[in-house]
Amino acid sequence: MAKKFDLEEFKERLFISVVNYFENKDILNNVPHEVKGDFALIPRVCLGNKNDAGIYSESALVNDELLLEMEIDMDTVMDIAKSNSKNIFPGKICSITDYLDPSEGGMAPDGVVVPQVYVLTNNVGINGAAAFFYQPDLVENLSSMIEKDLLIFPSGENEMFCIPVTGQTQLGELQEMYTEAISELGLDEEKPLSANVLKYDSLTHMVQQMDGSSFSLSENINNVPRVRHSSR
Repeated sequence: MAKKFDLEEFKERLFISVVNYFENKDILNNVPHEVKGDFALIPRVCLGNKNDAGIYSESALVNDELLLEMEIDMDTVMDIAKSNSKNIFPGKICSITDYLDPSEGGMAPDGVVVPQVYVLTNNVGINGAAAFFYQPDLVENLSSMIEKDLLIFPSGENEMFCIPVTGQTQLGELQEMYTEAISELGLDEEKPLSANVLKYDSLTHMVQQMDGSSFSLSENINNVPRVRHSSR
């Protein structure tokens, strides 16, 4: 990273992104990160200047060496990055018909009613899936508003699809629906953030995974490992 920042500018440019933990273990060896289920939250720093929309067009990973150079600890970086993300890339939830191109609006897997599909992303539609983690009130508010649990399809880094749980549908059936959705909606052009469907429980506020494990979106739950490395 050619650009050199002073500490305050560095802090102002931090934000959070999300990747699949198991598919990115190698690059995470020297990158501070927070593990939540199948996912890893990692800090990035904006580069260059803002475009006409007020958004930085480039970014770089924050690694252990950069933390040492800036003389800042990982917990501070993670906390600032999450806080900044809410301001720089505020999350939003909209209907799938508002999100997709009008010509694609009718495309949905069999059995899915289009108006009941919601999209969680952010104001720019890039790195929008991270809003699921740094702005969990979006999911909580949607679930509360419709008074239902939610199925979460982590289809890519830019968005997650949310569908209300109805009847006695089992997770195995939902997994089949997710696999079909990836194909029907053309989401397989880019690798999904996770191939497994998630379920958000409105009562416990926990996110259940296909393997039966679960994690909380809350910062107050002590099952969120933040990874430090002995190389420092």
